[in-house]
Amino acid sequence: MRMKLYHEERMDPIREAFEADVLLFPEVNARKMMGCPCYMAGNKMFATIMDDAIVITKLDDADRERLEADFGAGPFTHGTKVMGSWSKVPVEGEGDLAPLLPYVKRSYEAALKEYEG
Repeated sequence: MRMKLYHEERMDPIREAFEADVLLFPEVNARKMMGCPCYMAGNKMFATIMDDAIVITKLDDADRERLEADFGAGPFTHGTKVMGSWSKVPVEGEGDLAPLLPYVKRSYEAALKEYEG
């Protein structure tokens, strides 16, 4: 049996606050992957929400290092698979989102550029 990665009752307030900003970006759509809300620029994922974390997928090394130093981020792991280029940033509540939005925006911009080719 798979472990559930997203529990609505706990994370929906964070999801709603996140979406209030992110869904305003042009060309963004939301869908579920592995039971988690994922955010796409075109068809390229730039962020996802899971229990107690935001995962930001399209950052450069410098941004990933800043997230690690400033917010306790680390690489996203799922089972034995490590996605070293994805930063998993711990969040406890909606108040944790505002300082992360510039990173989410840069990830979105990279995903949109990749999508547009």
